[in-house]
Amino acid sequence: MSKKFLNWALGVLVIGLGLLMVAVSAFRVSHPDWVYGVETAEVKMEEAEPTGNQEPMVAIEEEMMGKEVNKIEAETDEVVVLDAGQVEPTKVDYYLAYPGLLPDHPLYWAKMIRDRIWGWLIRDSQQEINWLMLMADKRLGAAKALIEGNKVDLGLTTASKGEKYLERAAVELKKAEIRGENMTELKAKLLLASQKHAEVLQQLVNYLQTEDQTSLKALMAYSERIVKELSQ
Repeated sequence: MSKKFLNWALGVLVIGLGLLMVAVSAFRVSHPDWVYGVETAEVKMEEAEPTGNQEPMVAIEEEMMGKEVNKIEAETDEVVVLDAGQVEPTKVDYYLAYPGLLPDHPLYWAKMIRDRIWGWLIRDSQQEINWLMLMADKRLGAAKALIEGNKVDLGLTTASKGEKYLERAAVELKKAEIRGENMTELKAKLLLASQKHAEVLQQLVNYLQTEDQTSLKALMAYSERIVKELSQ
């Protein structure tokens, strides 16, 4: 076989692999119950015949339930006492997507090809903004795992890519609004995502040396600027 044919075959194989990964991702989004094994069928319990030991068993069960209720009530009655002037931090009610393979994984390149193809196939503006936010969230989650795993340089690079995806999402949302599209819900979602990014980046500062903290704080400017613009 000629070298030209081998290169062509390898290219077709890589593209096919990317398309397959896109299809699998789409399937996971549309059928989460199938992928994650969530059972939706009702489970019918068989009725057991009464026995002479039934009453003692009922008494034991009632005693255990009573202990659980007391435990729950005790936990509910617990009050968090803060020092004078101390404000309990409020976490942003937004959950980052699971990052999957990290950039230091040998097969990460295949994931990148999948994401690129996935992005090329999107034509709807709202889907594109959601995709950009998903990429931003995944990069931030990966950066968090890398920095906490003492892979600071790679973590900072990954975080930078994530914040640029977030900025692109804000730009595309602004363009869609100029075209007259209704972006109210998506704008609120992007605002929460930006606030969450700022929160996570601020938490990661504690893992870094002074010189790296400067780089991370510079990245925080992306999300902070988006929050300011969307809040107006």
